[in-house]
Amino acid sequence: MGWHVTFRLWSDRVIAAGEAELVAAVEVLTRVAAEDEVLDWHLADTHGHLLHLGDRRAAGRTASRLQVALHRRLRLAGGFQPARFTPVRDQRHLASAFWYILRQADHHGLVGDPWALGSCLPGLVGVRWGGAPLRERLARQLPRVREEELCAQLGWSGMVPLSLGEEAEELGLLGEAAALAVGRLSLEGRRREVVVARRAAVALGLQVARPVEVARVLGVDRATVCRRGRQEPDPGMLAVVRASWAWRCEVEAARREEAAAGAAGLGEWRRVRGRSGG
Repeated sequence: MGWHVTFRLWSDRVIAAGEAELVAAVEVLTRVAAEDEVLDWHLADTHGHLLHLGDRRAAGRTASRLQVALHRRLRLAGGFQPARFTPVRDQRHLASAFWYILRQADHHGLVGDPWALGSCLPGLVGVRWGGAPLRERLARQLPRVREEELCAQLGWSGMVPLSLGEEAEELGLLGEAAALAVGRLSLEGRRREVVVARRAAVALGLQVARPVEVARVLGVDRATVCRRGRQEPDPGMLAVVRASWAWRCEVEAARREEAAAGAAGLGEWRRVRGRSGG
């Protein structure tokens, strides 16, 4: 049914040690996965995984292409070990391998990637650009996987409220959400996907706020917002950035609630201690 492919460097060092390296690696993985028969992938610290739906020869070509592209893009020293190929025997094994790859961060206790940049998961739920081919393969190969299960891995309900952005706190997260939509932590640069995401962010911002406010949250001037506001945004990117914005806002709201609950609990503990004279 396919092959579980694992790859790592000869030095066994971290493949993408910094933010810029991780962003570049994600661009390579997203492109290769979309063009080849890959179902899902994850880049951990010292190694990566992908689930290939083709035969052994096709999986080998994909692994070779990916390693060469990563080596060139990241300027890695030492090169990669030969990739390891584990055959996927049946439907149950396919599902198990799929979830094992998606849950690599939990499996290894990785905490340095809170927005799952090193995973294809955001693309699978539509909050990152470039995930459509993987979503189509997932629907064909593992139709029992529910979108709610995938969203839960990101701490998101999967809902996109109609009132999104009307609160100041939500508007302030628009720029970060647009960056996450293209696998980045900022909207700096002039790569095509960044420009398209920035245009989508402007269009969404102008639906709920004045140009000067949109300019402030996106870190550009008002003239730029007005100019980009006259340009038609890409519909697909618009949907992805909106979904990413909803995800980012929901996670932030949950964090605030957790912090408030923690503060309330600490206050109650202090009151009880004070009454007891402790």
